[in-house]
Amino acid sequence: MLAAALAGLQYGTNPLRPTDNIPALSVQFGNSWIQASVSPVLSGVRAGSLLQLVDLSTGIDLAGGYQFGGVQCGSFVTRDGTVLALSDSEVVFSSPCMVDLGTQEELPVAVSILYRLDGRTLEMLFTIEATAEAELENPLEVDFS
Repeated sequence: MLAAALAGLQYGTNPLRPTDNIPALSVQFGNSWIQASVSPVLSGVRAGSLLQLVDLSTGIDLAGGYQFGGVQCGSFVTRDGTVLALSDSEVVFSSPCMVDLGTQEELPVAVSILYRLDGRTLEMLFTIEATAEAELENPLEVDFS
């Protein structure tokens, strides 16, 4: 199903913005004003992060930090997940849990992020769900830098 989502969302290259540094597994989606890309896997950025948010009229990448919307809880980050297309301008990232990359310990907290483009607006809806009894020793944070 992920392959179908990937195939259905490739819009080609944007002549205003090179995509050489965007991971191959990222999923692109967009509309007439904005093109965006989300990574379903940990690849230099947290899984589920918005890698690019390009204003097509100017070519400016508004998410130039390549980790916009990444979720963490102390040393725990979202484990690799899936990105599914709901429409041309709406995708959802889902991760079954969070993981400490140093120890590989898992935190039973599922994360899903709905990304929706509406004109020049990006809406992000975060759903955080404890899948078992979990003690969060650090705050859940989302990086918007």
